Amino acid sequence: MRVDKKAFVFLKQLYHFNLDRETFTLAKNLLSTTIKLKEEEQRLIFLRKCRKHEILPTVFRNLIRIPSLLNMNNSSKIPNLQKNTSLALLGLAIRNKHLDIIKLKEKCTNLLLHFPAHRKASAIKHIETVADVTKKAAKKTFIEKFIKLRPHKDIPTSTQPAADCDSRISIIGDFAVDDHTKILLSKGPKFVITPKFSATSVRETIQQEIAVLAYGLRWQGAFDHPDRVTIPPPADGISSLMALCPFKGRRRAPPAKNPQIEEAILGLQADISNLLKKTDFSKIPRNVTKKDYSSIHSVKTNDRILATRSDKGGEIVLIDKQILHGLAIEHLSDTSTYSILPKDNTPQLRTLVNNNLKEILSARVFPKATINRLLTSPSARTQTFYVLPKTHKATLKIRPIVSGCGGIFDKLGWLLQSILKPLLAHVSGHIDSTKCLIKRIEQIHPKELMNKIPISFDVVSLYTNVDTTDAINIACRYAEVHDLNLFGLTLDDIQHLLHLLLDNNIFTYTNRFYKQVRGLAMGGRVSGTLAILALDHFERQFIFVSIPRSLYMRYVDDSLTFVDDTNQAKTLLCEFNQKHPTIKFELEIPDSDGFLPILDIAVMVKPTGEVERRFHVKKANKGVFLHADSHLPTTIKKAVVCNEINRVVGNSTFEHRDAALRTVEQKLRANGHQLDKIKRRPTSHNTHQQPDQPILTLRIPFISDKLNGQVRTLLKRHNIHARIVNPRSSTLLNALQQPRHTKKPCSDKNCLVTPRGDCVKSFVVYEGKCNICSKTYIGSTTRSLRERAKEHLYAAKTLSETSAFGEHYRIEHPTTTPNIIFCIVKSTARDELRLRIQEAYAIRSRTPALNRRKEDLGTGFLA
Repeated sequence: MRVDKKAFVFLKQLYHFNLDRETFTLAKNLLSTTIKLKEEEQRLIFLRKCRKHEILPTVFRNLIRIPSLLNMNNSSKIPNLQKNTSLALLGLAIRNKHLDIIKLKEKCTNLLLHFPAHRKASAIKHIETVADVTKKAAKKTFIEKFIKLRPHKDIPTSTQPAADCDSRISIIGDFAVDDHTKILLSKGPKFVITPKFSATSVRETIQQEIAVLAYGLRWQGAFDHPDRVTIPPPADGISSLMALCPFKGRRRAPPAKNPQIEEAILGLQADISNLLKKTDFSKIPRNVTKKDYSSIHSVKTNDRILATRSDKGGEIVLIDKQILHGLAIEHLSDTSTYSILPKDNTPQLRTLVNNNLKEILSARVFPKATINRLLTSPSARTQTFYVLPKTHKATLKIRPIVSGCGGIFDKLGWLLQSILKPLLAHVSGHIDSTKCLIKRIEQIHPKELMNKIPISFDVVSLYTNVDTTDAINIACRYAEVHDLNLFGLTLDDIQHLLHLLLDNNIFTYTNRFYKQVRGLAMGGRVSGTLAILALDHFERQFIFVSIPRSLYMRYVDDSLTFVDDTNQAKTLLCEFNQKHPTIKFELEIPDSDGFLPILDIAVMVKPTGEVERRFHVKKANKGVFLHADSHLPTTIKKAVVCNEINRVVGNSTFEHRDAALRTVEQKLRANGHQLDKIKRRPTSHNTHQQPDQPILTLRIPFISDKLNGQVRTLLKRHNIHARIVNPRSSTLLNALQQPRHTKKPCSDKNCLVTPRGDCVKSFVVYEGKCNICSKTYIGSTTRSLRERAKEHLYAAKTLSETSAFGEHYRIEHPTTTPNIIFCIVKSTARDELRLRIQEAYAIRSRTPALNRRKEDLGTGFLA
């Protein structure tokens, strides 16, 4: 018996009670049996938990890992036999432990029967006190043991051989990568890493998101109220367009508080707070180990290696930076397509875009709020150029992309794309997906396809070879012919804005600035639509003269049609390539089996004219899929798998479905998915929202499926109709990469922001400190902190009464030169609403002396 300090004190007390020898022995045996019972109960809980999570204790793991004990000649069967053996051993140990506990309980009952009646009550009380201490110690011991075993999730832990991982990653360069890193990278670029949660950060994030939800609930309640707020409808149906706008405008202060909503929000906040207090964030299972983090750090900090993804393979590529940089510079050296600019003209270009938009939209009587929402923000950056390696080519090539996300033309590009996209419905050969392609093929009568073969015409470098002026004119002509809804704008306005967008296609690469002088940029919002329209104009002039429209289908630059034989196909190819100076085609004919790949299917025409199709996997595809260990809700992972299976089944005709299913199942199992636990079709979740109401969301970090379910239950309990959204955490590729958008270092010697370089950041909550009296001010800005800091300094110098620092220096330091320093408190907000809420939390926690208004978090927006 293990006797701790309290047990020893209890035995000593019994000794001084002058008990007879038999009673003392009974008490000692009862104590030892009770302690052993409590320990065995905790051990049983530990074993059941191990079986539930498929974790094997070390003693069993060491036993089943000895191949000689298995007497197996075929080593490929060992892992499955080890797993089955481990589960059997765990079940047997649990049954035996359960029987031991029953025997110990019977022994305690027998000992109590023989215990003297006048001593029984006090003895039981003391024994239970000692046993509780033992129970807590045993519980702590087994919890620590379980946490140590938790990374070994599989039974037994098995890793994919490094040799198998070589086919799932690409390494380009003369550097070495160890086997452990290869195994980690084989999980793919979309593998979501479990973040390091802390109770404080999670609680703060969820509280802020509840405030965002409260803001939406108040506006929803205001519009449901009989005396609801009325807003004048925008002219020319612009409201339907702006309803889809991804760029959020300035938030209005919410209406008066609704007691019913306030009660629901306060109750939800209290219940979630209690729920988080019960959650032990240290026990959240992680899907990467310390060794994995070490591998990620070694790749990220290696100056020679760049981690990216391939163009079509879907795998992670580790490439020598000099090789990729050389290919990019070689591409940009084409003077017929690109020109080098002497300096950065981003500020002038931003002003030019905003002035043109203001002038055009104001003349068309657009609402002021809509105009402000579409103007380029001061924090908009220059477009960024990057390349993706084409690992499926015999010689290494690249795909150039100009990223306009968050750039000067991002909002203007969205506006033009939203207006022009409906024109694609009038492009006769246009298809936008494999489903659309199959539907078009099924509409063709078999008699039209008898004795024909499928061929494909692929346009060479379509985007670069499209003349921008011709593309703009064609788009405007199509808009006029098809009476396109321009939302109050004129064709001259559209033409002017398109020229403004395409004639100033400026981007940066390695701190140098370039301008694309020919063609469309891949990555632009409106480039795809203009390229499709330009190619449709060419098809109407030349291709449809030789090929019936019903037999011609095109996805961007890949077309599918049917001809009599390959000789006719080659004749058509020569004919089409002579029609335009820059648009050229390549021909692809069926393989030896008669199948022609197009998108993710391969088609063949039977002698009867019926089209047979099968699921097609491109040679470039590395079989990388969303890994089963990704830190995502189980429902999302199951839905992704089900959709992939349904896609494969739907893309294949009946005779090819079994082969297609075997292919996709092999791919899914290689990515860790257990298909026997997944139903074929995902379950559709019906929302309780009314169709005329916007669906509100509560964005909370994904911690576990259990916590998601508990929060969902709390929302229903408080009658709040909102769905839970889990923002995706960092992926493996994100963890391996350096940020693509790098800010310029600060060159101002008298910069007011510390540390240097933070002054260029926008959407930040900041703290300003008066170095004379150390009083502070908390604020927020959507512009760069440098601009806002200069405004504060100017207000302090002029002793402005409308500014906190101006009033402070006017009252307390009227004759002193202002001395203010600024630093960033929070910089994680991506919209104005969350920025204001973060500002309110900072004011509440830091209680700055110079802030003159109280922030009301209860409203979800700041007054």
